[in-house]
Amino acid sequence: MKWTDHITVRPSETDIDGIASASSVLRYLQDAASNQHYYMGPSLDALRAEGRAYVLSRLAMRLYAPVRAYDELEVETWACPGKGVVFYRCGSITRGGEKVAELSTVWAMLNTATRAFIRQSEVEYGFGTDEPIDPGVPLRFPAPDSGAESVGARTVRYSDGDENGHMNNTVYPDMFCDFLPEAAELSLSDSALGIHSEHCPHLFRRRVSEISVAYMCEARIGERLDIMRCECEDNTYLFAAVGSDGKPRANARIVTAAL
Repeated sequence: MKWTDHITVRPSETDIDGIASASSVLRYLQDAASNQHYYMGPSLDALRAEGRAYVLSRLAMRLYAPVRAYDELEVETWACPGKGVVFYRCGSITRGGEKVAELSTVWAMLNTATRAFIRQSEVEYGFGTDEPIDPGVPLRFPAPDSGAESVGARTVRYSDGDENGHMNNTVYPDMFCDFLPEAAELSLSDSALGIHSEHCPHLFRRRVSEISVAYMCEARIGERLDIMRCECEDNTYLFAAVGSDGKPRANARIVTAAL
């Protein structure tokens, strides 16, 4: 069974080009999924009270077109048939009949006390499932290779966190976008005030067209993440966010396109 939110893009959700960021678009879809749980059951709070919590494993999202402030969007989400302890959920966003985004996600559900996996058949839902979609973006992709360079560090802060005490999964897309290579050889004479001519963001007059994230381990508040990056062909970048123990918290694949 599909659930639909009708939303208006807020100016505060847009970037330096006036378009909603990848994290903003992901939040529209995740909020719609949360709403389906809240209004049709079981709510995420009810699951938490039972000692259960969803954990996002992988996502793949295609952004067909940019969305701007005050655009009216239809955000659709639905659970898909699972396999054992693997849960699937898909989503799509349209604007006046135009498809602007599609999402495929893979989840697990854990017992928060024992960390044991819970089977989908053990959860009683107030809604049914629909068939999955394929956005044409890989859920599985290679990690950055040995030639990846360290491009900076990011400490997980209060504003990144969720009720589980670690970085919310919707924060990761914009975090990785912050570490895309700076744009080169662009004239900034007509740019907005505040963009330094020597430090122009990659996503100036560009946008994310594809993003995949593999969530490996929770990044807890206060933890420092080292960001590794390598560049592939066709404006494709691979990232890893590595904890102090040398293990990745998340890997990502990002493809960008001109506006």
